[in-house]
Amino acid sequence: MKNIIWSQLNKQDFITKAKALAKEEHELSLQFIDMLRECERRQLYAEQAYPSLWAWATQYLGLSESMAQIRIAAMRLSREIPAIKPALESGALSLSNAAQLNRFFREEKKSGNSRSPESRKMLFIKSLDYRKRNVSPSSLK
Repeated sequence: MKNIIWSQLNKQDFITKAKALAKEEHELSLQFIDMLRECERRQLYAEQAYPSLWAWATQYLGLSESMAQIRIAAMRLSREIPAIKPALESGALSLSNAAQLNRFFREEKKSGNSRSPESRKMLFIKSLDYRKRNVSPSSLK
């Protein structure tokens, strides 16, 4: 999409272009997550002398720390549980909520609680209403 001068658009064009831009941003975010997955699989960040995917994303790609963390966590959750990809694609599961879920499952695993096999995780993920509220640690317990 070319550079838009938003102040010069009439109301209908503004709304139409805003909706198209949001759709494009969502699609690019999903492609970005796929790219991160492949970069991690190939360990391309290491070939460029970065110690981690996060370091590569923040230092080489120039992402903010929070943008890198959210996208990498969402990518790792979708790698661990491929069945969530349709929820990410449809927007039913946001990247930030996927990142929160990934952190919760990772912390649960670190604590020695192995009660979250993939099928249990999917049941839990499906039970949440992703768009109406944020995922918080208290809602995950």
